[in-house]
Amino acid sequence: MFDALTAIEHAETPSAEGVRLLTSHDTLILTAILGQVDDLLKASLDQEWLPHGPAAEAILDEAALPSALSDGSHDRDRVFEITAEGRVALQHSRISLPELYERLPEVASFLRRAAEREENVLVDD
Repeated sequence: MFDALTAIEHAETPSAEGVRLLTSHDTLILTAILGQVDDLLKASLDQEWLPHGPAAEAILDEAALPSALSDGSHDRDRVFEITAEGRVALQHSRISLPELYERLPEVASFLRRAAEREENVLVDD
């Protein structure tokens, strides 16, 4: 897990040229973690996006954390929120939880192929 956090930090830190990327090494690490995340999400959310199973408590705990930093800006490390109906949603507006759920295996596959070809992956916000 710490290797994955380091890989993400690398991707969030622009180079001197302002480019953010995942190296092929970092991509390989994230590929393994994404597979685990996919399995855990599938075991921890029901068809109505209600938390249950092995990660339900962790999802609820993470969703209860403040979504803003002390300066009022959005905390980009926050992932989940709970809707008024008790359903799990993502705080990030660029992708919905159902879309992430569906696309996670595809993203892992893309990253795996890039790592196998020893290619770096550009990161775009």
